Amino acid sequence: MEIETQTLVNTFIGHTNRVWEVLFNFDGSQIISADWDGAVYLNIDQSESDSLLTTYDRPVLSMAHSNDNSILALGLASPPADEAIKLWNLSSRQEIQSFDSNSRHAIAFSPDKVSMVTAGSTDGTICN
Repeated sequence: MEIETQTLVNTFIGHTNRVWEVLFNFDGSQIISADWDGAVYLNIDQSESDSLLTTYDRPVLSMAHSNDNSILALGLASPPADEAIKLWNLSSRQEIQSFDSNSRHAIAFSPDKVSMVTAGSTDGTICN
């Protein structure tokens, strides 16, 4: 939506369930969306066609994009003992790392991409 004129610019299709997360990358060339069915889509150059990045067997609860547009972090709904944070290299479109975290409802990268912070566990902790 164009904010100033409140005009709908595009409608993207592809998801078959409730979209849980959506974000722009930092240069605005991609829109990334994730849904309750675990599907993650990349929309490049804001065209009307989406490109499926991956599908998980559980909902994607949160996403964050690194400041250099290279890494996407996904927080997945799962038991605390399961690998719940997934990191993707967006250039290669490959998952590059998985790790356990019971804090997966909010994710943010540091400006220098050296660290990441996660939050959302039931005990109120924030992990860095």
